[in-house]
Amino acid sequence: MSELDSGNSDQVYQMKAHVYHLHNVWRRFLISKDSSLEELRRTVLCLFSFREDFPYLLRYGEVRYSEDWEGGGKGEALEEVDLATVPLREAVEVIKAEKTHAKKYIIYRHESPSHVHMMDDDLFNIDADDEDFDDYANWSIAISYEVEQPVEENGQYPFCLAGGRASPPGEIFNYADYQWLINELKRMGRSKLTDALKRADDPDYNRFVPLLESGFDPDLFDIDSVNRCLAGIGKK
Repeated sequence: MSELDSGNSDQVYQMKAHVYHLHNVWRRFLISKDSSLEELRRTVLCLFSFREDFPYLLRYGEVRYSEDWEGGGKGEALEEVDLATVPLREAVEVIKAEKTHAKKYIIYRHESPSHVHMMDDDLFNIDADDEDFDDYANWSIAISYEVEQPVEENGQYPFCLAGGRASPPGEIFNYADYQWLINELKRMGRSKLTDALKRADDPDYNRFVPLLESGFDPDLFDIDSVNRCLAGIGKK
């Protein structure tokens, strides 16, 4: 639990996170009101099985926080802070007060170092032989506030209540790739799609083959694995 003293330790936030542009990849979770933004960041990593070492950009309202982020976008004023010193409740109050629906989210962007250092015009010219190619990723998570609840005796927080679809695996770089794979699996079936990808002379498609052969199912959500990860937050 955070060292921040908010006086709200008897309450938890119920929040919902989904992959931006993929509303069917979502997680509903509880997190203590006296948590920090660092605990929220680590919660997101567990919810979606993201890597700890990737740079992030976290924003809500006019606030932008980042770590090792050098390409935050045009006009964005970025500030590097220790997220453990920033109360989650401050971000929640901002998004609760927003009147514009599009701003009623905390946005967490999670990208590989190779992507962060690219200019927008270069995003479609990735060299498959680049040593960072396998680490390429570009994800945005939208986190919304739902309701406040009383703390349950012996309750674990943060805690995932429910979710939909599997977390994006490492072979999937962004929401467009994931949606394409989901659509093609539904259209062709696993066996035919795997055979078609093997025949394709394109490394951007060939990388899906081991994923499909391993039995990956985008419809499956392992909530037990997520909650095992969440149980470690605040204990390190």
